[in-house]
Amino acid sequence: MQFLDSFGEPVYRYDGVGTLGLETSQNRRNIEVSYEVRQLADGLVVVGWLTHGFFISSEIRTLVGWVRQPRGRIEVRGLVPIQSEIGFPGVRFGIARAHDARLEVRRLSKPMSSRAVFSMVNLTSEPWERNDFPFSVSYGNYRLSFSPLPGYQQVVERLCRVPGTAVTARCVIERQDGAPIKPARAAQAVDSVSWALSLATGTKVVWSTYETASGDRLHRSSTTRPYSHRLAALGWRLDVDEAVSSWERAGAKPHLRPMIDYFMDATAEGPYLQTKALTAASLLDALTNHWCVQNGLDLLVGDTLWRQAQPKLRRAIRQAAANHGIDESIAGNVKSLQRRPFADKLERLLRRLNIQSDHLRDLVRLRNSLVHDGDFPPGVDRVRSYHQLVWTDLAILARLAGYKSTIFGM
Repeated sequence: MQFLDSFGEPVYRYDGVGTLGLETSQNRRNIEVSYEVRQLADGLVVVGWLTHGFFISSEIRTLVGWVRQPRGRIEVRGLVPIQSEIGFPGVRFGIARAHDARLEVRRLSKPMSSRAVFSMVNLTSEPWERNDFPFSVSYGNYRLSFSPLPGYQQVVERLCRVPGTAVTARCVIERQDGAPIKPARAAQAVDSVSWALSLATGTKVVWSTYETASGDRLHRSSTTRPYSHRLAALGWRLDVDEAVSSWERAGAKPHLRPMIDYFMDATAEGPYLQTKALTAASLLDALTNHWCVQNGLDLLVGDTLWRQAQPKLRRAIRQAAANHGIDESIAGNVKSLQRRPFADKLERLLRRLNIQSDHLRDLVRLRNSLVHDGDFPPGVDRVRSYHQLVWTDLAILARLAGYKSTIFGM
């Protein structure tokens, strides 16, 4: 379907006939369609269809159909329509993004899968000291082996020059005891390792597709970002084995995952240093505040004692303001007196995580200026200041994720 070509070159494509599942407040119904499903290099799954039926596109939920090649059944879920129009007379065409697409290949008998193969997006060896690709890591009951795809060097050179996304590697996952794998469980393991790899490499690493030994596949729309080799250019790195093993030891820390995504935004390629520095400063703020709340260090005075003292403080501030001709609304800021100052919280966090920093005052000044004024403080070296923020974010994230080895960098 040519109207899907504007999305870019597909990595996989499937076509056939099937039905769109519609869901209204009254009932459910199906519309027969010809369709095409594409998995794109940037991780997006898109669907196009042609039909003679009339329907409200916002009611679309699923697509179920038969695939011509390879012969099988496909189920596409989580459809979000982005276009629906009348084309040549009597035919409606539409386009939707999809959450995932599951392909089941038709076979008389299907072997139990001892392994699954995942397509990895933006995984390269650029930030590492050794060019040790392929490599393997253990995670739980699994062994994950990563290797570059054909044409890897050319793809990486292009990503370093023109930031984008690409499937660069594959991951073969097997159980260490040789038992058959459950693809959904294996996918959870690859997901977890991908978070550790993202932190270690400084660019967002995800998987977009897996395939089992029986030929069944799952494609998903993976949220990713353009490739960045900023950490590699600066010579900063985490040891990959230690990053993965520490992530496993740290256990479930769901709050770290959005923080790592935040870090990816701070290290992204782009022309606006000020915007990236603001992201890095906001991340430093978020990490510091979350840690202090979790450890009971965010407040100078407990809530019970504060409720008793607050009315007296307000009256005292109003009286002092009146005596000096100051607007009495200043008393409305009394709540901030209960909280520990940011500089104190950051110092405690760095000391607890054993992160040495000679730039504490600079970091506080940077954070205050960027968060409150949206700009660097006057007279500072902007690039160096940005690097101070990014390295501190990396060090804090690594330590909170259980990483104990040396963090190479500033």
